[in-house]
Amino acid sequence: MELHDKYSEATTIGLKILGAVLAIVSFRWIAKIFAGEDGKFNTTEFGKFIGFWFFIWAAVYIIWKEGNRPSEYHLFSEWHLCIVFGGLLSVLQLEAALDRIVVLIKAVIDLKTKKAPSNEQQ
Repeated sequence: MELHDKYSEATTIGLKILGAVLAIVSFRWIAKIFAGEDGKFNTTEFGKFIGFWFFIWAAVYIIWKEGNRPSEYHLFSEWHLCIVFGGLLSVLQLEAALDRIVVLIKAVIDLKTKKAPSNEQQ
């Protein structure tokens, strides 16, 4: 049993090291994406970069907590998910995607609330 624990501990340490290296590489890669043409941050680019990381970690936290919840009841409602992932789309400059989502939601609401045409209208 002790041998299994040694390998398990070594695997855990190895995965943590690999995760740290991947985090640093991805951080630098994403920083280059947000830094713009000159490779340096201005105020707007830095705000979007920080917003990206904030919403990514908020999404990871929600997914992690939902995956490890102690009961069958959800910890976060659909509003939490909407705000976090909507904010992430906004930071990624996908406002057009958000506009399309709003139009689709309005269309579904209109379909649900629309009454059947009466004989007088025909």
